[in-house]
This record gives sequence, C-alpha cells and structure tokens, in this order.
Amino acid sequence: MTFWRVQEDHFLDSTNVGDVVDFRDLAAVSVSKEAALFFSESNSKPMKYILEFEVPEGVNGAFIAPIKKGTKYVGGEKVPLTHEMEALLRKHKVEIRAFGDKTMKGLLGEDLIHIKLRVVG
Repeated sequence: MTFWRVQEDHFLDSTNVGDVVDFRDLAAVSVSKEAALFFSESNSKPMKYILEFEVPEGVNGAFIAPIKKGTKYVGGEKVPLTHEMEALLRKHKVEIRAFGDKTMKGLLGEDLIHIKLRVVG
C-alpha cells in the first residue's frame, strides 16, 4: 500500500538512494496524495518534501481516519478531519528508493522534492 506525507525539513537530506535508515518519527501519513498536499496548506510554514511510502502488508500502524471527529478551518473553509484519510506508522526502517527524481507543487505553490521510501523493517 502507498502512503503520503509532506514534510518541512528532514534528516533524509543526508542520505543516498539505496540507504536503509531508521525513520525515527511516528509518521502521520495519508492514503491520499491530495490529502497529504492538503497538510501543506494547513501548515504555517512552506513544506519542502513529499514523502511516498511503499508499505508492505504486515507493517504495524493504525488507520485512524474512521475515528477522527470534528472539523478545522483551512483558508477560511470548514473541512472535516476525515478528509485527511490519516494513518499512523510506528518507528521503522526505510530504504530510500528515489530522492529528488521529480518535484510536485504544494498547495501554496511551493516545489516539493519527491522522496520514495520502502518500509523494510
């Protein structure tokens, strides 16, 4: 399954394709690239990266979208929290599969550097 996350800065700056590293954070991710890009608009700082996680079956995590309640305001618009389609991935090891192979536009117009990761442990 593929998950997405936007990130302001990240320790992955100092890695190379093929490296296997500890992803230290509990990662809030989305099953939707568009929903992940929505996070870039709802953050007060411009994002730098869009992370694409390839997650094999059996990796520990929780899909929390069905239990999120309420709304938040983004750009003056009331948006349901279920729109985020959020999941949480526990700390894990990832292999860097691609780094900067393409860029994508964030919702604020910023260029996001694409990093493709595969959870390996």
